[in-house]
Amino acid sequence: MGDEVFGPIVGGVRFGLRVDGPVEAGGTVVVELLCENLSNHSVHVFGFAPGYPRTLRVSPPKPDRPFIRVSFGDTSVLHPPEAFVEVMPGGLVTTGLDLSFAFDRRGVG
Repeated sequence: MGDEVFGPIVGGVRFGLRVDGPVEAGGTVVVELLCENLSNHSVHVFGFAPGYPRTLRVSPPKPDRPFIRVSFGDTSVLHPPEAFVEVMPGGLVTTGLDLSFAFDRRGVG
Protein backbone atom coordinates (compact mmCIF):
# COMPACT_ATOMS: atom_id res chain seq x y z
CA MET A 1 0.00 0.00 0.00
CA GLY A 2 1.25 3.48 -0.88
CA ASP A 3 1.31 6.78 0.93
CA GLU A 4 -2.11 8.15 1.89
CA VAL A 5 -3.05 11.76 2.66
CA PHE A 6 -6.54 12.70 3.85
CA GLY A 7 -8.34 16.02 4.05
CA PRO A 8 -10.56 17.15 6.91
CA ILE A 9 -13.62 15.20 8.03
CA VAL A 10 -16.83 16.82 6.78
CA GLY A 11 -20.16 15.34 7.81
CA GLY A 12 -18.41 12.18 8.95
CA VAL A 13 -16.72 11.63 5.58
CA ARG A 14 -13.18 12.36 4.49
CA PHE A 15 -11.47 12.20 1.11
CA GLY A 16 -7.85 11.37 0.47
CA LEU A 17 -5.25 10.47 -2.12
CA ARG A 18 -3.00 7.42 -2.35
CA VAL A 19 0.07 7.14 -4.54
CA ASP A 20 1.68 3.75 -5.11
CA GLY A 21 5.35 3.94 -5.94
CA PRO A 22 7.22 5.80 -8.68
CA VAL A 23 5.87 6.44 -12.17
CA GLU A 24 7.68 4.84 -15.12
CA ALA A 25 8.95 7.16 -17.84
CA GLY A 26 6.20 7.45 -20.46
CA GLY A 27 3.71 5.62 -18.21
CA THR A 28 0.37 6.84 -16.97
CA VAL A 29 0.07 8.85 -13.78
CA VAL A 30 -2.85 7.40 -11.84
CA VAL A 31 -3.60 8.50 -8.29
CA GLU A 32 -6.22 6.79 -6.16
CA LEU A 33 -8.99 8.94 -4.72
CA LEU A 34 -10.27 7.56 -1.40
CA CYS A 35 -13.55 8.18 0.38
CA GLU A 36 -13.80 6.98 3.97
CA ASN A 37 -16.99 7.02 6.02
CA LEU A 38 -16.18 7.71 9.67
CA SER A 39 -19.79 8.40 10.67
CA ASN A 40 -22.29 6.08 12.37
CA HIS A 41 -24.58 5.85 9.34
CA SER A 42 -24.21 4.91 5.69
CA VAL A 43 -23.61 7.59 3.06
CA HIS A 44 -24.06 7.65 -0.70
CA VAL A 45 -21.26 9.17 -2.78
CA PHE A 46 -21.06 10.01 -6.47
CA GLY A 47 -18.05 9.27 -8.66
CA PHE A 48 -16.96 5.91 -7.26
CA ALA A 49 -19.38 3.57 -9.08
CA PRO A 50 -17.42 1.20 -11.32
CA GLY A 51 -18.51 1.34 -14.92
CA TYR A 52 -20.74 4.37 -14.60
CA PRO A 53 -19.88 6.50 -17.63
CA ARG A 54 -20.18 9.92 -16.02
CA THR A 55 -18.10 9.80 -12.88
CA LEU A 56 -15.11 11.93 -12.01
CA ARG A 57 -13.66 14.49 -14.38
CA VAL A 58 -10.11 15.80 -13.94
CA SER A 59 -9.43 19.27 -15.37
CA PRO A 60 -5.91 20.60 -15.97
CA PRO A 61 -4.73 23.89 -14.49
CA LYS A 62 -5.65 27.17 -16.18
CA PRO A 63 -4.18 30.67 -15.82
CA ASP A 64 -7.01 31.74 -13.50
CA ARG A 65 -7.01 28.37 -11.63
CA PRO A 66 -3.42 27.16 -11.14
CA PHE A 67 -4.38 23.75 -9.71
CA ILE A 68 -5.86 20.48 -10.91
CA ARG A 69 -9.62 20.32 -10.35
CA VAL A 70 -11.57 17.12 -9.77
CA SER A 71 -15.28 17.54 -10.33
CA PHE A 72 -17.96 15.00 -9.53
CA GLY A 73 -20.00 15.34 -12.73
CA ASP A 74 -22.54 17.84 -13.93
CA THR A 75 -24.64 19.51 -11.25
CA SER A 76 -27.48 20.11 -13.71
CA VAL A 77 -27.97 16.40 -14.46
CA LEU A 78 -30.16 14.08 -12.42
CA HIS A 79 -28.04 10.96 -12.07
CA PRO A 80 -29.62 7.51 -11.66
CA PRO A 81 -29.16 5.46 -8.46
CA GLU A 82 -26.45 3.28 -10.05
CA ALA A 83 -24.22 6.39 -10.23
CA PHE A 84 -23.91 6.36 -6.42
CA VAL A 85 -22.11 3.97 -4.08
CA GLU A 86 -23.29 3.30 -0.54
CA VAL A 87 -20.44 3.49 1.94
CA MET A 88 -21.19 1.81 5.24
CA PRO A 89 -19.84 3.14 8.57
CA GLY A 90 -16.10 2.48 8.66
CA GLY A 91 -16.12 1.72 4.93
CA LEU A 92 -13.68 2.92 2.31
CA VAL A 93 -14.18 3.21 -1.46
CA THR A 94 -11.59 4.09 -4.07
CA THR A 95 -11.36 5.18 -7.68
CA GLY A 96 -8.48 6.11 -9.95
CA LEU A 97 -7.70 9.60 -11.22
CA ASP A 98 -5.63 9.69 -14.41
CA LEU A 99 -3.44 12.79 -14.13
CA SER A 100 -1.19 11.94 -17.08
CA PHE A 101 -2.14 15.12 -18.95
CA ALA A 102 -0.60 17.26 -16.22
CA PHE A 103 2.96 15.91 -16.35
CA ASP A 104 5.79 15.59 -18.84
CA ARG A 105 6.18 11.80 -18.76
CA ARG A 106 9.15 11.56 -21.11
CA GLY A 107 11.72 11.88 -18.34
CA VAL A 108 12.52 9.81 -15.33
CA GLY A 109 9.53 8.48 -13.32
